[in-house]
Amino acid sequence: MLFRSASVHLAKFPERQETFYDNDVMSRWDDQLMPIRTSVLKVLETVRAKETIGNALEAKVYIAANGDIGKLLTAYEPRLADIFIVSQVELGQPPSGAEIMEFETPSPHTVGVIRAEGKKCGRCWKWLPSVGQDPKHPEICQHCTESLVS
Repeated sequence: MLFRSASVHLAKFPERQETFYDNDVMSRWDDQLMPIRTSVLKVLETVRAKETIGNALEAKVYIAANGDIGKLLTAYEPRLADIFIVSQVELGQPPSGAEIMEFETPSPHTVGVIRAEGKKCGRCWKWLPSVGQDPKHPEICQHCTESLVS
């Protein structure tokens, strides 16, 4: 049981429980996903500087990678937009007209960025094609609609 402190500001953080620490997950995160995120951030900054987008949530990111990194990205694909803090991520070659950069770390990969498709969700602020599909909730995306209904 956690002890209570006189103030949350005086309380100590709990000690790390080794039984909950997974070295494989941390290694994938630190050694593979975070370097890819750094690549994405570099391209996003270039696109922002050109005023193609105003912020990262206005972006759709394309990532092309093979081998182990390609497999890792495929495994994390449903969460990549959240990891990179963008509206949309698609695995594959970027379309013509995208801002494209090639990177070598952690292994060769290409990142491209275009303006996201769809409209801005009034709840999560992501730009998605599903915004307005539900007539009962015309200003929010499908995911937010499902969250409100459940």
